[in-house]
Amino acid sequence: MKVFADLHIHSHHSSDGEWTVPQIFAEARQAGLEVFSISDHDTVAALEEAFILAGDFPGEYLANVEVSVRHQGMGFHLLAPLVDWHDPPLLDLLARIRLSRVRQNEARVGLLRDLGFDIRYEEVREALGPVAGTGPAIASVVLSKGSNRNHALVRQIPSGSKLSPEIDFYKYFFLPGGPAFAAKETVSLPQAIETVRAAGGVPVLAHPGQKSGVVDERWIRSAKEMGLEGVEAYSSYHTGETCRYYEEIARRLDLVVTSGSDFHGRVKPQVAFGDVPRSPAELVDRLKERRERVVHG
Repeated sequence: MKVFADLHIHSHHSSDGEWTVPQIFAEARQAGLEVFSISDHDTVAALEEAFILAGDFPGEYLANVEVSVRHQGMGFHLLAPLVDWHDPPLLDLLARIRLSRVRQNEARVGLLRDLGFDIRYEEVREALGPVAGTGPAIASVVLSKGSNRNHALVRQIPSGSKLSPEIDFYKYFFLPGGPAFAAKETVSLPQAIETVRAAGGVPVLAHPGQKSGVVDERWIRSAKEMGLEGVEAYSSYHTGETCRYYEEIARRLDLVVTSGSDFHGRVKPQVAFGDVPRSPAELVDRLKERRERVVHG
C-alpha cells in the first residue's frame, strides 16, 4: 500500500511561491493528496489559515516549515514536520533569518543598481509586501521591466536551461561568485536542529540529492549526531535510484523518510503539484512515532 503524501509545498508566503493557501487546499483535494504540508521558507505565516481550512479537508494536514541553514560553507534546507509553530524560540529564529534576508536583499539590489539595472529596493518591498524575498523573487521584480530583460549581462546568462528565467537570473547573479552576490548572516545546521527539536518538530533534511556528491551516508551520519531525525528521500529532485539510495541510508541509520515535491508554482515550472512518488503508508505513522521520541526522549 502507498500513500500520496507531499510534506513540502510552498505558498505565496515564501515570496518565490505563487499560490495562496486556499488555492493549495483546493488543488490538494482535487489531486487526491492524503497528507500534505505547506512548508514555506523561514515563516509559518500560512499556517493559521491552513489549519482553519484543514477542518474541511478530507485528508490530513501537518504543520511544517523550511528553515534555511549553513553547514560546512554550504546552504541547506531543514524541514520541521509536526513542529509547534507557536513556539517562541522557533519564531525568534525564523525572524532572525528573515531579517538577515532583508539586509542581504538590500545589498543585492544595490549591487544590481551599480551594474546598471533599473531597480530600487522600494519596488522590491512593494511587490513582495511583508515577505522577506528570496533571490528568485527579487529576480522576478527585476525582470518585470523590459529594460532589465535587455541588459547586456542578462543576455550573457547561458541559454537552453529548463529552469525559469527567475531561477536562471538567481543562479547567475546571486550565487557566490556572481556579480550581485551578497553574503548574509546564517543559522548553523546544529542550531536549527536543536531549535526544531525543542519545538517538538522532527528535523528532516530536505531534498538531499540536490547536493549531489555532498550529502552521502557519512554526511548524514554526522548530521544525525547533531540530532537530525529524517531525510526527504522521496523528492521531485530525485530519480528512482536516488530515492532508493536515501531510503537505504535512512534504514541503516534509523532515520525517518519523508516525501515532498518542493512545489512553488511558476518559478519552478519543472515541479508539478504533488510531483512526488507515492510513499509507504507507514511514512506518516513513523513520523509521528519519531516526534514522540523527540518530545519525550
